[in-house]
Amino acid sequence: MQLNSERIMKFMIQSIRNGCLFAGLTLLALTAPLGAQGFASHAVDVAAGAGASSQSDNHSADGNIHISYTGSASYHLTSRLASGVEYSWLPLDSEKGPNVGVHSQLMGLASRFTVLPSWHTAPYVVLAVGYDRLSDVPTGSGSTAYNGIYGDAGLGLSVYATKHWGVRPEVRYEYQSYFSGPLSSFGSIRGTMSVFYQFGGKDSSKM
Repeated sequence: MQLNSERIMKFMIQSIRNGCLFAGLTLLALTAPLGAQGFASHAVDVAAGAGASSQSDNHSADGNIHISYTGSASYHLTSRLASGVEYSWLPLDSEKGPNVGVHSQLMGLASRFTVLPSWHTAPYVVLAVGYDRLSDVPTGSGSTAYNGIYGDAGLGLSVYATKHWGVRPEVRYEYQSYFSGPLSSFGSIRGTMSVFYQFGGKDSSKM
């Protein structure tokens, strides 16, 4: 029994050590400088993705998890700062029941500030503001639309797989406010995963 316990203990220690070594090597590979590939200033990137939004700020929203679809285009003013336009589509059918189709469209301006632009995995801060259109479409009748604004603040990672392609996981706090209609204002947490393609510009490694 004691021999088996010693073997189990040695196996656990070895497994933990190997796991830590693997995690360390993976982190080192992800955060190694990009070198010749570098993040590019004066470049353009386009992105498309999907995620989920949890609306739970007040009685106006039902607190359910809703799917969201996003698209964006950005221009890199420098290797650290990128600004551009974004569009999001959020189906909100459960807000009014099975016989009513509700969706929200967000169209606005967004800016990303990248903290470590020369790393494969570069963290960034994102801020966005824009127009929010909530459409209420009862089955068999016309639609009603409510206009408003939204503001976002969040964190994300730009993970470069190649010089041009990468993925971008992101989490935002989103505030939506309407000028009229059944929903006055509410906040939500939205997480997305996007694939982006970057082209043009000048490598930051040459700056």
